[in-house]
Amino acid sequence: MNEQALSTGMSLMFPIGDTGGVGEIRRGAVAMAKDIHFDETQSGRIGIIVTELASNLAKHATSGELIIRHIRHRGVNGMEILSVDKGPGIADIGKCMEDGYSTAGSPGTGLGATVRLSDVFDIYSQENKGTVIVSQSWAKKLPATEMSHVQIGAICLPMHGEKACGDGWALHHGSEGLHLLVSDGLGHGIIAAQATIAAIAHFNETPERTPREMMHSVHQALRSTRGTALAAVAIKPEEAMLTFAGVGNIAGTILDGTKPRGLASYNGIVGHQVHKIQEIQYPWPEDAVLVMHSDGLSNRWKLEDYPGLRQRHCSLIAAILYRDYQRGRDDVTVLVVRHQ
Repeated sequence: MNEQALSTGMSLMFPIGDTGGVGEIRRGAVAMAKDIHFDETQSGRIGIIVTELASNLAKHATSGELIIRHIRHRGVNGMEILSVDKGPGIADIGKCMEDGYSTAGSPGTGLGATVRLSDVFDIYSQENKGTVIVSQSWAKKLPATEMSHVQIGAICLPMHGEKACGDGWALHHGSEGLHLLVSDGLGHGIIAAQATIAAIAHFNETPERTPREMMHSVHQALRSTRGTALAAVAIKPEEAMLTFAGVGNIAGTILDGTKPRGLASYNGIVGHQVHKIQEIQYPWPEDAVLVMHSDGLSNRWKLEDYPGLRQRHCSLIAAILYRDYQRGRDDVTVLVVRHQ
């Protein structure tokens, strides 16, 4: 298995109130696409996708957001665009994706155009709860044989009013399996972000250490920072085993269609006071999904409230949990991983 450094980083969120701000968001998204080496045609496609999704939110949603993230695979840049709304939902998704269908007097080409222009597209909707759409586009077409065996959904956003995010995550898929780290710097703002940036940089230096080794190493590396809540995971699909080590309030849950299994962390602050670091192993069935999040998300969510969602794209899972369970008073990270 070739080593793969998979996408990390903060998401960008744009609230959608009316159609007046759609043009500015489109221009920003196109500029971002060009910055990560999308050509003119590809950047134009991003502009169309953003315009259609944002316009739909403005016309139909009670409240809506576009969340944009830079993604990367085997050196190829991509963009993920999430449309997240609380609204009436879509009664007939198939019909809504037909060209010419509209409930708002528009030409009715939005969803159909988004599907055609996206390399990856998925949608989930519930009546009176809302709709979430994921669209992914790549600067270069990735052959099916080159696509990662890991599917990731991630949202990482700062607290309202802050530009720096104290949360962060990193993931590495290599010869030893899947390794990931989730960090929640103490507090919020730039000082919290400094602790998380240091933790992720340390992870990226030697990502294939065991979770226990990683936690001990990062603890020493963060002595000069404010400190962080931290969780490290190693997944070995061939052995059907997940190994977890956590300190602080990073939550982790394995979902496999049976009773959800929570991952146990210990009290403390990595970089300051750590009383115990212990690895715990859990079964990792072939169809399992891992959800990890900072305390910017309530832990009261239940995926069974969303029929069929566990089988959908991980980005939809992350977005719906963020939409319905964000606390709104802290940075928030939601990371969802499936080994396909």
